[in-house]
Amino acid sequence: MHLRYGYEIVGGILIFISSLVGEQMSDNQKKGAYLTFGILALIYSTLGVYLDRRTDAEQTELESNVKRLQKTITDNDKSQREQLDKAENARRSDRDAFLSQIAKNLATTGKVLSQAERAVNPLATEDLSVDVELRIPARQPAVEVYLDRVKPQTPDWTANPADTLFPSAQRTEELPLAVVANFVWLSAFVIRKGEHEPGFRLHAMCQQLPTPPWTPDSNPTETQFTKKISYDNSRSQKPELSIWCTSATLEAGEPTFRSVLDFDGATVFLTGLDDDYYSFDVQPVEYTVSQLYLTMGNRAVADAGPLTRVKCPSFIRDTGAAGACFSGRMNLAKELVLP
Repeated sequence: MHLRYGYEIVGGILIFISSLVGEQMSDNQKKGAYLTFGILALIYSTLGVYLDRRTDAEQTELESNVKRLQKTITDNDKSQREQLDKAENARRSDRDAFLSQIAKNLATTGKVLSQAERAVNPLATEDLSVDVELRIPARQPAVEVYLDRVKPQTPDWTANPADTLFPSAQRTEELPLAVVANFVWLSAFVIRKGEHEPGFRLHAMCQQLPTPPWTPDSNPTETQFTKKISYDNSRSQKPELSIWCTSATLEAGEPTFRSVLDFDGATVFLTGLDDDYYSFDVQPVEYTVSQLYLTMGNRAVADAGPLTRVKCPSFIRDTGAAGACFSGRMNLAKELVLP
């Protein structure tokens, strides 16, 4: 680089000195001057060519050094990224293994807790009973005839099967209502959550008579009856009859349920409430199942409601049931919901 500066200075000096050659000089002096300047020009040109080539070489070397430096930086950066990726993969692998172990431990703990919960909540099918409530809109011909006969004097009232106010199958005009009000049998099919076939079936009897057995002279009290009908006229727009029945379980078939917790989130299908209408060759009144309760002794187990009228599934049709089917999702009783 210093030669480059010297080369430029010498060029300036030569230009300055060449301007001193004039007409006043003798021929010999002019020839000497020209020879001198020719030699200097030759040296100057040679030095210029040398410096240009050296500059090109230095530039090439500089570019080569820059490329080597860039490659070194790139290789170092790639190596660092690879090391970081390896470290991250190792950390992630350790984390996944740790979380997997925690999940396995939680699953094992959950199974143990579930088994413990099921152990303290066993299902005793011999103590089961079913409570159902039917609601019958009042604005139906058979119901209107019935209400006209009983002529309720108060906004609401209750009658049991031993009362003359109870719908009677002996009265032709009340028969569509009596078929529903006097049902005796009901069947429930319960499908455990996540399954597709019933894991629990029960066949129950809704007794027409009070418990214990009575005679017309025994004057049974209202609380002795397992079935009753009531009339609610408080909602003037939609007055309705309500039939409530408590039935003892006579048979619990295919009890794959071992704990009351099996009813949590299960689907129940109810049928048999109007199977007798075929015997009377009459179309029953419209009604809904507003509530279903399952109890074990004096302990509430689960409930569902309101139930929706559905097409009877094949496992019910195969039993020969002729009446309507209702279905709903079951929930555990509040006192059974564990923290």
